[in-house]
Formats: sequence, structure tokens, C-alpha cells
Amino acid sequence: MHRLALVLPMLVLSSCIILSVHPYVEEGEALKDAGLLGDWAAEEGQVLHIEAGAGNVLRLVYREKATKGVFAGLLTEVAGVRYLDVRPEGEKETDPWGYALSVRAHLLFRLSMGEDRMTLAMISPGFLRGLTKSADGTLAGLQFTATDDDLFLVTSETGALRAFLERHAKTEGCFEEPATFDRVAEKRPEGS
Repeated sequence: MHRLALVLPMLVLSSCIILSVHPYVEEGEALKDAGLLGDWAAEEGQVLHIEAGAGNVLRLVYREKATKGVFAGLLTEVAGVRYLDVRPEGEKETDPWGYALSVRAHLLFRLSMGEDRMTLAMISPGFLRGLTKSADGTLAGLQFTATDDDLFLVTSETGALRAFLERHAKTEGCFEEPATFDRVAEKRPEGS
């Protein structure tokens, strides 16, 4: 099962994850792409519904069996590579997973799109662990805190996050194997 299947609904329980307290893109600079909108399904049965929200914000609803997560997403492009910056949203009563992440941290996915296929890949914690820490305490220019259970909490501002992506957009091993979602065909009424 792809890690995305575990990450979206259960960010708090994942053992290797990179979260940022700042967005990778500001809302006013986010891109729009109607091609993302609709329903997407993974082989393992997960469903991702993406709809337009206010302004440039995307609303993502992720379902896996009885689990549901609601997220806000912003689309951006850096060095010719597209990314989806996702943060939880929701209330305790209707979205316990989103509420559990009251920090509202950002999670980044590298996004690749075909006509009816989308792949999402997270930054590899192993890649970050393999980088050399600078004398100023940064890792590849990023300020962060790492825990024993491989949770990286990045505290760098948006500009530093984007500079990191600029440097490593196409660096081999920077991103994990992607999760693949196929577009769910709209059901047409009989006789159409």
C-alpha cells in the first residue's frame, strides 16, 4: 500500500513524515487547474475527491473505508515541477483527523498529471537524513526539528521552502515512490 494511503487520513500516526509550519505557496500565488477537479481512486480502494474552494484553494476529501479526512490544498510550480501543498481542515465533530492536527501543518506532494491519472509523492525523510547538516543548523537550507520517530517539522519560511524545491526538484531520491490515482469516470444516466 502506498504511504499516501496512510498519510492523508492518519498524519498523526505516520512514522516518517515531513511537515512544515509555513506553506510552500501563498494562497494568492497558487495556481488553478480544472484538470485536478473530480474523483480519483487508487488500486487499494482509497478515493480522493477534489473540488474548487474559495479563491485558489482546493478542497480535498480523502476516504479510505470508514475513514475520512478533509484538507485544503494549494497548487504551485517550482522549476517546472508541480506540487500540491496540503493542510488539514475540519472540526472535531465532523473531521477528527483534521482536528487532531490543530497545528494545521503543511504536507507537500510532488504532483504529476496525465489525462486520467495523477501521481502524488512525498519528500523522502531518508533523503533529508542523508543530507549534511550545515554549521548554522540548517539542512539543505531548511530550519527543522527532527524527532526520534522520523517526524521532521520544518520551521523555515515559504521562501526557503521554495528555494529547497528549486534546488532539489529533480534530485534523484528526494521524493518517495508515488501513489497513483486514476480518474473515476462520471456515471452517465442510462440512455445517454
